[in-house]
Amino acid sequence: MWLILSEKKASIGKYRYLLIGFALFDMFYSTVELFVPVAIHGTGAAFVIYLADGPFFGTGHLGQLAVSIRCGCISLSYGILWNPNHPLHLQILRSF
Repeated sequence: MWLILSEKKASIGKYRYLLIGFALFDMFYSTVELFVPVAIHGTGAAFVIYLADGPFFGTGHLGQLAVSIRCGCISLSYGILWNPNHPLHLQILRSF
């Protein structure tokens, strides 16, 4: 974050805001991952995700919400990283 904020505005321009948003999401996702440890069991075409431990274990609906947020973070991070038309990828391609 410090490198993004301290870099000259002319060198990265509005791309700075994309990097800040991505960095904030990564910090949020790391925090969620720390507090919501999940276990995954899969066979064939089916899988189950459940809380393995942590502060939300055994809390019923609150635990379900925590697992839902964790799954949302996982899918959002894959969506950001694997989208070939994402501005982050386009910026990297332009730099070469």
